[in-house]
Amino acid sequence: MSVATKQDTIVRNLTDREAASRRASTLTARDVRSGARVRIWGLDGLWAVWSEGPEKGTWWLQPRDGGAVDVYRLLAEKPSRGGEITRAVLQGCIAVGTADLHLAAGTVRR
Repeated sequence: MSVATKQDTIVRNLTDREAASRRASTLTARDVRSGARVRIWGLDGLWAVWSEGPEKGTWWLQPRDGGAVDVYRLLAEKPSRGGEITRAVLQGCIAVGTADLHLAAGTVRR
């Protein structure tokens, strides 16, 4: 397994505002469902939840815009570029933990 170097990672540092929003987030696994539109803290793009992921508390996500497609392609080439955010990359999807997600604007919680 290769480890991403700081130079190799595609995970960006959160702004102060993003970091505060992430700390204040109350998103739980019960709020996430198949079809929900989400964003990933520190990675670009809009993603759709496909299904529950390979580990408890993870989700398979599919890219839904150009930014997400670019992220997926980079991760497909070298999964370690996703640092600790990306748990797996497989057949057009990436697996990400609930704590690394936030609902996209307009997505309603359960």
